[in-house]
Amino acid sequence: METLLQIKLLRALKKAGKPFEITVTGVSMNLTLRHNDIVKISPENAYDIGDILVFEYNAEEVLIHRLIEIKDNIYYCKGDNSIKMEEIPFEQIIGKVSEIQRNSEVIEIPPCTDKLIMMAKAVNNLFVELGYNEAKTSASYIYKIYQKIFIDGENIKMYIKNERMDFIEVEESLAAVFDPTSGDTHFLDEAGIDIMKILEQPHDFDVLVNKICKIYDGEHGEIASDVREFLSNAVEKRIVLEL
Repeated sequence: METLLQIKLLRALKKAGKPFEITVTGVSMNLTLRHNDIVKISPENAYDIGDILVFEYNAEEVLIHRLIEIKDNIYYCKGDNSIKMEEIPFEQIIGKVSEIQRNSEVIEIPPCTDKLIMMAKAVNNLFVELGYNEAKTSASYIYKIYQKIFIDGENIKMYIKNERMDFIEVEESLAAVFDPTSGDTHFLDEAGIDIMKILEQPHDFDVLVNKICKIYDGEHGEIASDVREFLSNAVEKRIVLEL
């Protein structure tokens, strides 16, 4: 009953169209938002990827999570400190966080990076692939790296395949990469193809090298040097994105 009353109140505040304040409960948006933070919510006519939104979810609860993707008028949101994304229509959005008060002080809303959005999607995609199993997802490499970067604040460089490129596998050991923006075509050998297959999901350098070592049963130092050279060239050509 309390949640239903809260939803009705938030709907009324949204309809008024003026900013209002609510108190954060829970830890699903740590470290961006913390339990007992007071946030100002601003109803808007449109929202951008990376905004932190307040919305009704399943007519049962009110969540404060980050907007990760918009597709076919469905808004996909996820807590920075959670695993799965929620799918909501625009009509269920109350507003976005426009100010944070913590211990009576106003603090800046931390910027949302492309790396955060990309890694958040990767975590959710893995969650779906693992049959919506939270325990397996939490134990995965992807989620552990996500935690290190966005929960623990470690500075880890990530790499991922650039999906804007057209990848054409000419034969088993040769692939062409066409850049639709510049019109350039680049070619990958067997090792390059294997690296790109691994980079379907974001990877850091060390784990990528370890996986290539297992494929080719080679010396770690020599393979690490080759992978580093490949990544340097691939990033320069925009075949691989550095996050």
